[in-house]
Order: sequence, then C-alpha cells, then structure tokens
Amino acid sequence: MASNTTNNIPPEVRVYFDRLLLKIATPALIYDKFALRRTIPMNSGDTLIFRRYGTLNAATTPLIESITPPGTSASVIDFSTQISWYGAYMIVSDVVQYTVQDRVLNELTKVLSLQLGLTLDTLIRDMMVGTASTIACTGGQNGLTPTEITDEDFMRVQKALRQGNAEFLTPLVEGEMKIATGPCRPSFWGFMSTDLEDDLERVASFNSVANYANQQTTLMAEWGQTRNIRWITSTNGFSNGANPNVYSSFVMGREAYGVVKLGAMQAQLIVKPLGSAGTADAIDQRSSVGWKVPFSTRLLNDNWLARVTSTHS
Repeated sequence: MASNTTNNIPPEVRVYFDRLLLKIATPALIYDKFALRRTIPMNSGDTLIFRRYGTLNAATTPLIESITPPGTSASVIDFSTQISWYGAYMIVSDVVQYTVQDRVLNELTKVLSLQLGLTLDTLIRDMMVGTASTIACTGGQNGLTPTEITDEDFMRVQKALRQGNAEFLTPLVEGEMKIATGPCRPSFWGFMSTDLEDDLERVASFNSVANYANQQTTLMAEWGQTRNIRWITSTNGFSNGANPNVYSSFVMGREAYGVVKLGAMQAQLIVKPLGSAGTADAIDQRSSVGWKVPFSTRLLNDNWLARVTSTHS
C-alpha cells in the first residue's frame, strides 16, 4: 500500500524548504458550467431518467365546420443515467506528522480537493467526446486532416446547432461608449484546449474577451468570441495524442447535457486520525485523508452539442 513517508515529504530538520508552499498548478475546471442539474432523492435508487417531450409539426390543415379533427399524440424521449461513486485517499505516516513543520494533512486536503474537481471535469469532458455530432475542420491551410480551426468551420458548427434548434446560452450583451470595444452577440458556449488559443486568435471573427464592452458576464477562463460562440479554454482539453495531434473542442446550446447528484450529498472529505484503524494500526502509525462523491453525467441531445475536431496550425 502506497504511503507518504519521510522519503517523499522530508522534514525540515533534514532539508530546508519554503514553508509557504508554491501554488499548486491546476487546470480551469470548465465542463460542468452549463449542465442541466438534477438530483436523485436519498433512498430512491441510483438511476435517473431525463425526459424530453418531442415538438409537434405545424397544424396546417384547415378545420372543417362541425367536424372534430383527429387528436395529436405526444412523443417522449428518455435518457437514463446511473450514479457511480468516485474517490481517492492518501496515507500519512506518524513520522511525517511529528517531524514536518508544514501542516501536512491540510496541504494534502488541498491536493485531493483539486483531484476531485479534475475528476468530475474529466468525466464530463469524456462524455462529450461520445457525441454523434462531430464536425471536422476543413477550411484551414496546414495540409492536415482535419485542418486548423477557421471562421468557415465555426460557421458550419453554428449552422448545425441552429438547424437543430439549439438555444443560445447567453443573451446579447450591448456595447458601451468605450474605445476599441464592442457588443457580444447572443451565443453558444464553446470549450477548447489552451493549446489552440493562438489558432483561435487567428480566426477572422475573433474578438478577445479584453475587448468586450461589458465585463459583467465574462467568466474566469473565457478567452474570446467568434461570431455567436463564446470560448472558454482549459489545460484539461481533449486530444488523441497521435501524430498529428487531433484536438476536440465542444460547442453547446442550452440543456445539451446533464449532471446528477444524490440527494443533498456533496463530495465528502474523510479524515482518519492515527490509530483509527484499531488493531490494524496497533501503534498509531498511519492516518489518512480522502474524498468520495456520487456522480453521473449524460448527453441529452446530439443536436445541441457539437464536437469540433482540428489540428494545430
């Protein structure tokens, strides 16, 4: 069983180190921002069904006087998803706690909480990869398949979502009397790897977030807008790791995907002190800190989420 011992967390009496630990490098956790959120009540099973009613065709046949027309039947689409449990922990030896001046359990809690966020972020991202709506970039000039991202490709993505009746996630943000700024169109949201930020800035319609006239609705990881898509970037982007490396970006409308939690239960932080294992830790040598969370995510409409594949320029 792996333990954090004095071999990998040396005490200050042996090796001097900065007691103010360096900030932990973390990706922007972005993929849960626009999910449809649902909850399974406690003690009510572990499976939830999202249900959507289908739209009706236009009723273009004129009514005939005194004759009742045939009724119209509703249609429903169900999407089932089952809660799974995720978790991780670290074991800390008593020697570490007694000799290292840094508050080890506090710092490990920070590390584990970041792991929790990254885990949920990655689960949602990987679910999005499975969408049936994939659009490969073809408008670029790098000679690869697919090509780098271009304005032409984003127009195709936007058109596909509009034809699927996807709803915008943000309204019009009006312009203001500020130099070199402009309004933001009603928009879908897009997720993209930070590796592609330079290519994104080369797209003809790109407008940097720094040039938005109104900054009240911007998000922390937002990079800019192309036409009717506002882009968030993260180091937790998706690529296939091949040569050439093919990246997947995602563009979505309202209620394209959902996440499910179990009752009021959030992620649990679980700390076990020295000796809590009883005779399994007979002389109080091991403590632990960990997390556990019930979670599920589900794609709800392929017409409202597009996966955009591209290479780098």
